[in-house]
Amino acid sequence: SQAVGMLFSQLLQARTLAVIVMKNSFLIGVFLITSIWSHITFAQINFTRQDLFNDWTELKITRSEFVVYKPCDGQTQKIKLKKGCLIFIGQVDFPDTLDIKTIDRASDSTLNITGSLRVNSSVTWRMNIKWLDKSRLISLWKIKIAGSISDHTFKILFTPNNNKRRFKFVDNPCPDGKIDEKYFENIDTL
Repeated sequence: SQAVGMLFSQLLQARTLAVIVMKNSFLIGVFLITSIWSHITFAQINFTRQDLFNDWTELKITRSEFVVYKPCDGQTQKIKLKKGCLIFIGQVDFPDTLDIKTIDRASDSTLNITGSLRVNSSVTWRMNIKWLDKSRLISLWKIKIAGSISDHTFKILFTPNNNKRRFKFVDNPCPDGKIDEKYFENIDTL
């Protein structure tokens, strides 16, 4: 019982989920359940203005790794930062130019950016950006858009363009017509 408690404590410190199987107070086996989440560093490393001014490529999460995904329908999402604006290139949408109003630091490691849509200034947006894993240059962007037909918030993982070669490339070609897109892990809980 004490040995199982120590084992459980060590697994908890290592951010590993385990199923401990016991029978009649005897340890029969420990089955480790690992996932991509055990490899993410949640350290409070500040996301800086220097970090921000890059071109960014979206990442997706499989059960075991981060990947750059080229969908059948459209392209990999990207963000380009230029002086005073941010250009969001969606999967199937034409690029949207977002004028930057403010860039400031939150009390934690998050960088906040606000602005409006260049073609319709009544549509406003707010981004909260932080490093999910600074050592591998994986960032989490929470984007909230307001003032359009319906307000919505979504999260996207990005890496700087010059870093995307570090990740596996997953292509979903569809030369003979549209096919279903591949499934990836949900990042809404991040």
